[in-house]
Amino acid sequence: MGPKTTAFVAAKKVALGHVFLFPSYAFLFNVWMGGLEGRGAFTGGVQKFKDTWYEVAIAGSVFWPAANMVNFMYCPPAHRVLFLNGGGLFWNAFLSWQNAKSNAKNTKGNELRVLGPSVVGLDGALGSNLDSASSALDCASRQHQLQKKTR
Repeated sequence: MGPKTTAFVAAKKVALGHVFLFPSYAFLFNVWMGGLEGRGAFTGGVQKFKDTWYEVAIAGSVFWPAANMVNFMYCPPAHRVLFLNGGGLFWNAFLSWQNAKSNAKNTKGNELRVLGPSVVGLDGALGSNLDSASSALDCASRQHQLQKKTR
């Protein structure tokens, strides 16, 4: 199973990771998302980071140290990566939720922003581009029919 890890050794590993890796990962995630969403990688990413940092820092300071302590103290070395990948799945879902909240906060009025293959409205609801295009065509068709009737 590998050498036993003491609580002190595990705490040192957790502290190093939390001080150096956690803030840089959170910042780079937001910069990446800002670039992918067409807001400008640096300016949009920095704004996203400012919008979400407090909640991300609180949640990450609770979740990751606990997950890493369990990982270093109780997981065999052969399963540590798998354990943290499972935690990372939940963490990335949380970051995506924070990103969607930031998008909704920064969207004005009822405008839609195209974000990759989806469209996000003010309420943060996602719909496919085909659904949105179909709805727009239906609306335009109805408007055209009403104009014909009024002439």
